[in-house]
Amino acid sequence: MNPILKNEIKLNVRTSKLAIMITVINTILAGFGVFSLVSLVGKESVIDYTQMLKLYILLAYVEFAMMLLLIPTITAGSVAGERERQTLDILLMTKIKPWDIVIGKLFSSLSSTLLLAVSSLPILALVYVYGGLRLIDFFALILFLLISAVFIGSIGILFSVIMRKSTFAAVASYITEIGLILGSYVAVHGYYHIRWLGAVKKPIYIDPDIGNAVYFLLINPLITFFGLINNQVGNSKAILNFCSAYGNFADDYIMNHWLIISLIVQFLFSFLLLWIASHKINPLRKC
Repeated sequence: MNPILKNEIKLNVRTSKLAIMITVINTILAGFGVFSLVSLVGKESVIDYTQMLKLYILLAYVEFAMMLLLIPTITAGSVAGERERQTLDILLMTKIKPWDIVIGKLFSSLSSTLLLAVSSLPILALVYVYGGLRLIDFFALILFLLISAVFIGSIGILFSVIMRKSTFAAVASYITEIGLILGSYVAVHGYYHIRWLGAVKKPIYIDPDIGNAVYFLLINPLITFFGLINNQVGNSKAILNFCSAYGNFADDYIMNHWLIISLIVQFLFSFLLLWIASHKINPLRKC
């Protein structure tokens, strides 16, 4: 077992912070679930089973949003915190490889997030009791949250290595996260708008097609999460319908396999960011 991960897990379970965080977040999630369930039942105390999927969508988005808010803060202080406590040099003098340090810090930071995702399954399973979802859908959700957590967490780890202060690393992580979610969409939509301005000036108007530029959205975790949730509730063409506003992608291979390709892209980017972080933290690297 990674020595950094093993040590960090021991430290985390000895404090009450992790238990308090899990309790608070699951309480918030359960509160959303109960309030939504009461609203769906209504005054006549009749449950419309087709409306239960809305409850699952709400809870899934709330959990995803909390993950996006928590991970940059947790990972940004992993290495920068060691530097602030003046223990990083001691850690680098051990026989632990820089790659193992980076991986250990990442997964020790994400262990609480994974535990949170697993602990919230009973709340999400409230929808499973009434039908409409398969058990595999819940595991698919956990898998997506795990890969996205690694992707977002690798960004926090990289800034934690580069910057000397945890606060600055957290701010940079949040800015990058916003850039991934909003910036990628604005870039694709802006490029389409530029093509549209050129199309309307021509004698015969033809809907612009941005082509491969739409694939830039593969790095957007929110778009992929949107596709996953819609696919689970019966709308398997959600991503295709969304991207069709920017061109004709009806027979496009990547569009028809968006979820798996996007997760692979996020995983590869995570590996690249972690490799850069391990290179930057290595005291023996060439300047």
